[in-house]
Amino acid sequence: LDKPILADIFAYAPHQENQENLENIPFSLEKQPDMMYAIENKDLSQNKQINPAVAGNEITIPLTFAHVLSLLESNITLKNEDYNHPDGNNPGLGYKLHSIKVQKGNTEASSGTPLYYKGAMNAITGNLHSLESVESFSLHSQYLRVTYPEKYNHQIISYMYLIPAEPADDDYVFSFTFEGELGESPITLPSKFYLKKEHLKHGSSDTYGFKPGFKYTFNFI
Repeated sequence: LDKPILADIFAYAPHQENQENLENIPFSLEKQPDMMYAIENKDLSQNKQINPAVAGNEITIPLTFAHVLSLLESNITLKNEDYNHPDGNNPGLGYKLHSIKVQKGNTEASSGTPLYYKGAMNAITGNLHSLESVESFSLHSQYLRVTYPEKYNHQIISYMYLIPAEPADDDYVFSFTFEGELGESPITLPSKFYLKKEHLKHGSSDTYGFKPGFKYTFNFI
């Protein structure tokens, strides 16, 4: 009798060509990948030792994907489109989002939590490792899933993936840059957003920080 060839099924996303080591899936935040793994990967009783040659039967392969990054949603409302000037009210800047910059804080309140930009995912356990930190990075709107809802006037919604961390007050600082009017250079708002630890509190619990699989929504005017 022919001995059946049994298969173990593993899954993660997004798929990478020619990547054979499931415990070391490299990624960076540059193009904002939504890194996920199937929780069945680490379960020895699910999707393992499957005989694909069983005649007449369809084999169900359950795959439950879990996110390993954190998602930051920014809702931006442009309250004043024009600037006030004695000569008249003229357009102040474009309301198209160009990019968002994240940098490490350098204030006395900052504790120096690393700002991670790249690393690797273990697609078996979902753990992240080999994390590399930077002083700052900028993410272009092309990768921030930016939308401009028609039902709101001058509202911008963007989504940014971040590597989980537990920043303290002022560890992370955000800057927003918008497209200039009539082909002018992009304009960065002078006001920066200094992230506070309290902003990342999970409900009434004692849990703080960017956690994998959670979305954090911030509203800016």
